[in-house]
Amino acid sequence: MRKFLTFVVLPAVILVAVWTGLSTWCGKKIEEGYRTDLGKVVQSKFLKVTLDSYRRGIWTSEAKVTAELVFPEGKNTSRSLPVRIAFTHQIYHGPIPIARGPGDRWTPKPLIGLIKGRASLSSGNAGWARGLAESFPELNDMELVAVLYMTGEGEGEFKVPAIKKTFPEKENAFLNSEGISTRFKFSADMQHLAFSFSVPGIETGSSQGTLRIKGVTSGANLREGVYGLYFGDFFFDVPAFEFLENRQGGKTSLLLSGTRWESSDKLTGNELIDSSLALKVERMVLNGQPFGPGRLGLELRRLDAESIARFKTEMQELSGREEALSPEDFNTLAGNAAIGMIGALLGKSPEIELTGFNLATPLGDASGKAKIGFDGPKAARVLNPLLILGALSAECELSASEGIARAGVRSMLRGKAGEQGPPPSDDDVTKTLHELRVEELIVKEDESYAARASFKDGKLVLNGREIPLSSLLK
Repeated sequence: MRKFLTFVVLPAVILVAVWTGLSTWCGKKIEEGYRTDLGKVVQSKFLKVTLDSYRRGIWTSEAKVTAELVFPEGKNTSRSLPVRIAFTHQIYHGPIPIARGPGDRWTPKPLIGLIKGRASLSSGNAGWARGLAESFPELNDMELVAVLYMTGEGEGEFKVPAIKKTFPEKENAFLNSEGISTRFKFSADMQHLAFSFSVPGIETGSSQGTLRIKGVTSGANLREGVYGLYFGDFFFDVPAFEFLENRQGGKTSLLLSGTRWESSDKLTGNELIDSSLALKVERMVLNGQPFGPGRLGLELRRLDAESIARFKTEMQELSGREEALSPEDFNTLAGNAAIGMIGALLGKSPEIELTGFNLATPLGDASGKAKIGFDGPKAARVLNPLLILGALSAECELSASEGIARAGVRSMLRGKAGEQGPPPSDDDVTKTLHELRVEELIVKEDESYAARASFKDGKLVLNGREIPLSSLLK
């Protein structure tokens, strides 16, 4: 009997004691982190987050949080009523909680804790918010699963369930959603963040029109740099987008396929930021007219990181004072902060470049590129704001097919004639194009029309000919 107690019961008692101690320690750590992270949520008159209760046990804990969203008042004043979202989190203490983590899988690494929670529209909502909860009961089954590892990093998943609803009494309105899924990861020091976003499909509409979106995905991979700013890559993909509108006098339709948005921010050694943006569309059909492929690329260089971080801090502090300020005072202070940031950015000689714009249309192709620079040290010596153009340099190049050029001139002539005037004829368009060529405002190149312009040291040159600035002010 003694041997049995020694070799079986005693180790089991020790194991339970150790396990209880570890679970209690993990419970304290995750509560500390939970309260700290909740306190970092930015509070404003449009968002308030409240920890209603936190009950910590030995093996599990439970937290209840309410987020209150307040929409600005509009024509329908009832919309200003707050929308309250209630979060209930069941927290399983580490080191090995008896629950599955993100992706409904067991996690092999030791954990401090695992959170499984639900988000629902609070029963305390009123007006249209209550109607939203009653119309879409699926919103009461939103799920969150997150884990915090012993090493400090964590990951999680948030899901919005599928929704299928019809409203025969409201012009046969309907909503079919295949759900929304978001995954996220973070490092122990929160200096590395990553997330992905997925919407397999959504379709909504009524007798007035229909909107369909398929296969939306998005993601980001970010790292913290100087002044608390994050840098990295971001993308947003929409493989298929369709909008059909029925209205009096006709129909409007827009189809997009292969749309992708990409952006990237990186920090140079002298604490300046270089950003790049790219937008691509494989095909677009607007009211039966095909366009595409199309591409647009934009780069912003030499943006001062310190100035951007200072503006971010000022706006956060201003948001904290928003309730005590009138709308006029708030807008004035926000405007002054923005002007201060722009002035500081210009002092670092930033550059903006449209690296390329291309679009295929039924009337031919259009393309262009442009670049704008600012001489910061030179601008600092300019006392007269009217002479600040001397610190600016720019160049651009545009090219369009003859079909696009004629359509543009026709639209210009129609605008000059007004609604009551006669529509411009083909001869009018041809004559105007000839006059523009004679004045060297455009040049003919094969089957296209082009224009090239540059501005430097206060001088404007268009297609090789200097244009006095005084003539533009007449």
